[in-house]
Parts: sequence; C-alpha cells; structure tokens
Amino acid sequence: MPVRLGSGESSPARAAALGDDGGIFRGSGGALTQIAREGALAPDGNGTFSAAAFDDPAINDAGQLAFTGFLTGTSGGAADNLGVFRGSGGALTQIARGGAAPPEGNGTFFSFGIPNLNDLGQVAFVGSLTGTSGASSDDTGIYIGTGSGLTKVAREGDPAHDGDGVFSSSAIQSEPAINNLGQVAFEADYTGNSGGTAEDNLILRGTNSSDLIDIAREGDSAPGGNGTLGSTFRGPAINDFGRAAFETSISGASGGSLDDERIFSGTGGSLTEIQREAEAAPDGNGVFNTTLSTAVSINNSNRVAFQADLRDTAGGSADD
Repeated sequence: MPVRLGSGESSPARAAALGDDGGIFRGSGGALTQIAREGALAPDGNGTFSAAAFDDPAINDAGQLAFTGFLTGTSGGAADNLGVFRGSGGALTQIARGGAAPPEGNGTFFSFGIPNLNDLGQVAFVGSLTGTSGASSDDTGIYIGTGSGLTKVAREGDPAHDGDGVFSSSAIQSEPAINNLGQVAFEADYTGNSGGTAEDNLILRGTNSSDLIDIAREGDSAPGGNGTLGSTFRGPAINDFGRAAFETSISGASGGSLDDERIFSGTGGSLTEIQREAEAAPDGNGVFNTTLSTAVSINNSNRVAFQADLRDTAGGSADD
C-alpha cells in the first residue's frame, strides 16, 4: 500500500526515491503552472504517478488539462494502475480509473485512449474493458466523465442508433471529439445491419447512447453526385454548433484513384465539401493528392484546417 501523508503530497525523500523528473505543465510565456508530477499521490490516494506517468494532454479554454496517467504502488497492481485525470494547477480530479466498472456494469476498465475535453471540463475518452460477458465483442466503449460520474455514449455490442444491427467488435474506430454542448463525434462500425459491409461505417454524434445520429455513412451519395462515401473515415472534429468535419475515401468517383479522397463537414443532414483530391491548389501550382494521413480541425465559424500532399507541382517533391 502507498504511504499516505497528511498533506496529500509525498515527502522530498520519498519523491526522490520514486523519481520526480516527469510532469505535465501549462504555460503562456511567463511562469509555468505544474498540473501533475511524477511521484505525487493519485487523487484518491491509491498509488503515485510513475515514471511513465503522463500521455497526450488536452487543454480547454479554462486552462484545464485532461490526460492519461500511469501509477505505481496501487492496491490492485496492474488492474488499477492507469487512469484519466483532469487538473488546472491545484488538486487533480480523477475522471476514470482502471479496475472500476463502467456506468452500465459488465466488466472493469483496464486501459484508456487519448482523452479530449470541452470548456466545461467534460472529458471524453475510449475505455477498454476486461471481464465482460461478451469477451472481445463488448470490451470497448466511449464515455464522458466530469469527475462525479460517467455517461456511456457508445459500446461494442450495443444496438445501432437506428436499430439496424449492433456496434461491432471493431466498433470504436477513432478517439472522440467533444464540444461545449457535450456532443461527442467519433467513427464507428456496425455489424448485422441490413446493408452489410456496404454501409457499416459511420461518423456518429451524440451526448449519450440514446441520442446518437449519423453525420455521414458509408454508401451515402457524395455532394454533387460524383461517387459515394467509402469505407474509410478519419478523425472527426466537432464545433460548438454540432458540425463535424472529417476525411473519407470515395467509391465510384469519376477520377478513380486520383479523385477518391475528400474532406466534408456536416450536422446530420446534407454534407458540405471542404476539399477534394484532384482539386487545384489555391495558388494554381499543382493539385491536391492524398489527405487521409492527417487529422482535421474545425472552429465555430465552420472553417476547417487540414494538411494535404500535392502532386503535379512545379517543384516536384520540393514544393508538394
């Protein structure tokens, strides 16, 4: 069991023994604020942050950070040595913890994906579970946490949002993005649906498992009618109006493999095309090539940022 000190902090000697050369910090050009530090006690006192403690912090406009943290000296060993935490420079808040049950029961958490958070401090994350009734068919889900409880957004084995099929064993295909309405956007996969593999990949949005809608679905017609949405979606981002931006492959495009990747945004109705492969670059030097290797971002003015490769440029590989 870890030593618990009255102050809630580890002593210098104990910190030195454990190691304290890693941490998460926030800064804006002046003095840095320490958010979390190796060797410090977990918020619930069960273990201390380890040398490999901190991964993938996200930050909101309130200056709060969300991150996954590894712990050592926990009561459950490997069963509870990982968690999702939030902090802004004072006491940390534990959002989710290995060894704890999800809100719907059926298993316990054992690992977590990269968390994201909104300006209200709501943290969205993918949680992997062990000891579930369905083994690998129901061992992953997306959850939202505030520190006082978790809400399930989607889980493998749950019914599809439209009742046609279920979330498949490879259901959760991306880390969730969350906006200030508490809406989460993510990529998912269904099985047992009437359209089979021709329509089983989607971009979904919702605040919980009962209000999910599809933003885009494999097999839907692309805007302008040139092809249909393909089976590969990438990394949705979402703004505070519920508009999600994403990249996708296109099937049946007139240009074949030279015209089969595009970026769209949408709110659940028609899609808006942001960029397409084979479209001319803004300066006229070349045309867009692949975009599927990078993520997208969207702001509240519905502007979408992305990285892309170009082809047929004047400088070849020097300006592509």
